[in-house]
Amino acid sequence: MDNRRMRELEEMCIQEDPPFCQAACPLGMDGRGLCSDLAAGTVDKARAKVEEGIPVPLLLCRICDEPCKTACPKGRSGDAISMALLERYSLENGKTPRKRPSFLPPRTDRIALVGSGLAAMAAMESLRAKRYLPRVYIPDGDLAARLREDDRMPRDLLDETLERLLEGLNVVAESPSLEELSEFDGVVIADGSPLRYPGPTDDVTFATEVAGLFSLPLPSGSPSTEARRGLEAVLSLERHLQGASLESERTKKADRNTRLRAPEDDTPSEAIVPRGGTYSSEEATAEAARCLTCQCLICHPWCLYLQEYGGSPRKYIRTYHNNLIINKGNRTANRMIDSCSLCGLCAEVCPTGLDVGQASLESRRKMVDTGHMPPSHHDYPLRDMASALEETDFLLDPTGGSPEWLFFPGCQLGASEPRWVTESYRYLTDRLESVALWVSCCGAPARWGGREALYMDVMDLWIERWEELGRPKVVTACSTCHGLLKERLPEDTAVTLWETMDKLGLPEEGDVSAETVTVSDPCTARDDRTAQEAVRNLLRRRGLALEEHPRSGRTTECCGFGGLVFSANPDLAKRSAARRVQEAGHPMVVSCAMCRELYARTGHPTWHILELLLSPEGKAPSPRPFPGWSARRENRKKLKAEMTSGTTPKKPSESLVMDEELRQNLDDRWIIEEEILKVIEEAQSGGPRLRRKDSDVYLAYSVLGQRTLWVEYSPEGNRWRIHDSYSHRMTIQEVTR
Repeated sequence: MDNRRMRELEEMCIQEDPPFCQAACPLGMDGRGLCSDLAAGTVDKARAKVEEGIPVPLLLCRICDEPCKTACPKGRSGDAISMALLERYSLENGKTPRKRPSFLPPRTDRIALVGSGLAAMAAMESLRAKRYLPRVYIPDGDLAARLREDDRMPRDLLDETLERLLEGLNVVAESPSLEELSEFDGVVIADGSPLRYPGPTDDVTFATEVAGLFSLPLPSGSPSTEARRGLEAVLSLERHLQGASLESERTKKADRNTRLRAPEDDTPSEAIVPRGGTYSSEEATAEAARCLTCQCLICHPWCLYLQEYGGSPRKYIRTYHNNLIINKGNRTANRMIDSCSLCGLCAEVCPTGLDVGQASLESRRKMVDTGHMPPSHHDYPLRDMASALEETDFLLDPTGGSPEWLFFPGCQLGASEPRWVTESYRYLTDRLESVALWVSCCGAPARWGGREALYMDVMDLWIERWEELGRPKVVTACSTCHGLLKERLPEDTAVTLWETMDKLGLPEEGDVSAETVTVSDPCTARDDRTAQEAVRNLLRRRGLALEEHPRSGRTTECCGFGGLVFSANPDLAKRSAARRVQEAGHPMVVSCAMCRELYARTGHPTWHILELLLSPEGKAPSPRPFPGWSARRENRKKLKAEMTSGTTPKKPSESLVMDEELRQNLDDRWIIEEEILKVIEEAQSGGPRLRRKDSDVYLAYSVLGQRTLWVEYSPEGNRWRIHDSYSHRMTIQEVTR
């Protein structure tokens, strides 16, 4: 992800767009932040915000035209927030922010300011803050003549402000000529001046044809707009003096808006009316608390991953990019990048369609390409994929090489329960002409892990083998396989098993149960409405009453397996599964084998749809528990053996004895029993092992790929008692002295 791509994705996130009040305010005052500070009782912070955002704030907050009120979503169902009153309360009750004394001398540029009114006063305050000491021309002799006519403006406050602004300046009570002004390095002609530049003036920068001369238009009638004009004129003057572009990154007020959506709020509420002239502490807090704190973050309630690390998607993308460009130091965001399920739910609910998962995937690919992907994050799923591709891959083709149909259930269905594959295949062969069975992996773990080259190798081999079979139509039983295959296969070549069954008829007739179940869609079938409807049709035809999961269809959520989160961030994956089952009001039915496994692991009763479709009438099976990672590997081998040779291989678990607590701990560490048995067999055949003194307990190890697996064991009859096992990725080298 380069800088251009990062900015492209960042721009799609609207969380940092201004709230409606700030977008409507000519000065860009952060009303949302002000209300948050006051509602929290931090008046000093609120005052600092007001003084930073508004020129001559004690004056302006009394006469402001408050365009923010028109934009405030609160006004749709009641009264808009009284922002000017809150600003005044903050100024009168907050402590004056401590400012560091400046020891820098005034600037020497010769500056002139001509005119009176709010624009002139705002410009003068800004010039003084930037250490300019302008000569001030006040044609009518009073910088605030028009403000004195306003009954809302206290005379003593006005006089104090003028004294502060004019202190130490050369004030001339007359109007200069344009010739006189040509002696200055920069000039601002404000709205209260009878002097007008006769030529054209830029609407944004107020620049004239005379370099360094900036002339404001006639008064607009909006105090906030007048104040903003004064600030913009000073900005233009300063850029002129610095030789910088006047137009760069400046927009017209009409072009400055927000992409935020107005929050849903149908609760009418009236503005708090101060009992005195200004708010009391209680009144200000109550009024500020009415603010809806307009922001986006629509994606946050939907996604546990975005809640896990906090902040907006823009922050995530920025963090990804910063993590990728580190030359020296720790890459602290590796786990964060690998903890996204890549499910696309964020893009589904985002107003602009921003897909954080796509940014995460691009970052993973970059990490792999540059050698910075931590091996531990995806070690087990990649080992499991290799096993599915090399050890348990098989093709059963009764036609001898030209089937009309190919049943591709993927690698996870048979790992959950071999019978689901064998009986589904039998169902298809009974109803379709010439069906082949191919059990293997589509390469999804490689893609999710950022190893795109490996994924493409797997998929290219898949396509090559499919073409050798004569390009048959493909029936899938895994939504992940289905989605990835559709990227490569011709249109209408792949169809799900659920659509096929919905069209050809049920495997078993009659009601399997009258129970109410919660239907949960897999995240990789989010956009596959046809498959979703087919699942529901089949379940209804078996007599089940269906309840939709609150997060289903296009807004369904990942179970924690997608994106290999279960491996990179197991705790987050477990919470994802737990939230799904907690929101289900009944036992769940899913059409994804891994959804079934991870939901079952929480203890919640969960069926795979095939359990119910393949059961005889009135005999719905009890939902099975999670079998464990070792048992899933054994199931794959069992399926291959039964379908290709008719024999059942001996399970590694039959040769091993261990306490159930240890078995669970090893399963949580993805230490597979067949690997444990392999270490023991190597040790017993002369491989490296240590024997504990005065006992028959051995400690042996074997290097398996990038891992070194250690096993502590002892003989127990004709089996092996396992006391412990662990793995690491350190390299052990023998040194010869």
